[in-house]
Amino acid sequence: ELDLFENGLLAGDEVEGPQLAQDRAGCGHDQPETGQGNPIQGHRSCALAVVRVIHWLSSGIHCRREEVGATFGEVRVIGPVARMMVGGGDVPEVPIGGRHPIALIAGPCVIETAEIASRICERIASCCEEIGLPFIFKASFDKANRSSLASFRGPGLEAGLEILAQIRAEQGVPVTTDFHLPQQAAPVAEVVDLLQIPAFLCRQTDLLVAAGQTGMPVNLKKGQFLAPGDIGHAVAKLATCGAAGVLVTERGSSFGYNNLVVDMRSLPAIRAMGVPVCFDSTHSVQRPGGLGD
Repeated sequence: ELDLFENGLLAGDEVEGPQLAQDRAGCGHDQPETGQGNPIQGHRSCALAVVRVIHWLSSGIHCRREEVGATFGEVRVIGPVARMMVGGGDVPEVPIGGRHPIALIAGPCVIETAEIASRICERIASCCEEIGLPFIFKASFDKANRSSLASFRGPGLEAGLEILAQIRAEQGVPVTTDFHLPQQAAPVAEVVDLLQIPAFLCRQTDLLVAAGQTGMPVNLKKGQFLAPGDIGHAVAKLATCGAAGVLVTERGSSFGYNNLVVDMRSLPAIRAMGVPVCFDSTHSVQRPGGLGD
């Protein structure tokens, strides 16, 4: 998982990145791994380089103060990009949207073990802290849409939430996860700082109502089958039901069989609804079902 918040429109200004060459050199195949059985530690320089690239790119992003508007089917929203807050209390508060800088959601696709998830979070948090990049840890307790019935899905709701709560308490970072059933919304909201709606379920009214009624901020992943404007109806459902804020994630659009493409015009199109936009840079380049089982 590597998701980038797009809180403004990309400007044409060129920015200097003197650290990039050094970091790129540290990511070469000749970089030795350190630590027995711990490839995460061995590739810390590569992870830090990725985080620095994100930070470098964010310095070239400028937000616009003027109102933006667009018409998407029957939905018309006019207004500035809303700001939402994630975290707070025992963990840092991460502002999303408005004129705030880029932030990062990252973590393993699914929770394998508590130890692995904790080590990954620690490494990413360390890299982000070094350059002052806001960070939210993400991992799924259940991958309910695996292609094969034999595929590993995760530890399940109860065990997964215990691991996420432990990581939040020990690492001191906001956490997020996705859920798939309306009755899971309340217990998940008790643990995480940001709820996530899976892309395939982004139009499920019962799921959206349950998420909104928790009063939590929600990351709504746009379905691969939707035009940018069509997500406005789902945004309206969440906002009407009480969500503390809505973030929409662009993760590619279906293009024929087993292929996704990203139309970058969707970022400002969704942003024109007045909501922050997240770009899912890993799922956007996957080949859905391309590997079979």
